Amino acid sequence: MTSLHRIQDYPAYARIRQYLRQLPIHASGIDPSYLMVSSLRLPAFKSLHRISASMEQKKLERWLEPDECMQLLDSTDTFVLTLNGKNGWPYSVPLNFVRVDNCLYYHGGRKGGTVECMERDDRCTVTVFSEGGYEDYGGNSCDTTTLFGSVVVRGRISPVEDDEQKKIVLEALVAKLTPGKSSCPMNMDIVSRTGVYRITMDEVTGKRRVPRQGSRTIPIEGKSARIGVIE
Repeated sequence: MTSLHRIQDYPAYARIRQYLRQLPIHASGIDPSYLMVSSLRLPAFKSLHRISASMEQKKLERWLEPDECMQLLDSTDTFVLTLNGKNGWPYSVPLNFVRVDNCLYYHGGRKGGTVECMERDDRCTVTVFSEGGYEDYGGNSCDTTTLFGSVVVRGRISPVEDDEQKKIVLEALVAKLTPGKSSCPMNMDIVSRTGVYRITMDEVTGKRRVPRQGSRTIPIEGKSARIGVIE
């Protein structure tokens, strides 16, 4: 004879009960706390536990608003640029960047793998990630997660040909990365020889992870985290 168990007999009872209260069975007047199930259906409870945990996880992650995406871009020094590489392989490279007039810019060589990819296919993706430490929310070794902010930009890349525009971008890069040198003169001969590239922001999405209420945040050792808008 199959033995019967109440939901509250299982460790995941609290989460399952919360999940079941969102189902039509609760509207019928049946209290999910006393729902009796066969022990043969235990895998179903494990599935409900996973669903409930996933729902909780999603509540702690949210999409960033457009202005928050811009804030995170402006507070981060480096992005990862991904292009369509040879033979279908993605080609990714980390680069310093700056945002000017709603476009992203970086400087680099006028020849090389990045330029070859760009000339073959101008579509690109840019990824920015900002670390905010780790969250400790339980007594088990796996009860930790990363606090983060991230932005993904899809657009098209092209070289900047005008030297005056290149100078504006390079001055903005200096102001962002090494502000102490902003007042130094800029050699236009070097500007002319420098490759400067523009990335349009055709699609911008961002997410952040926030800590649970009452949890402990563990700082990243050896770093002072710059977490921008997720701070």
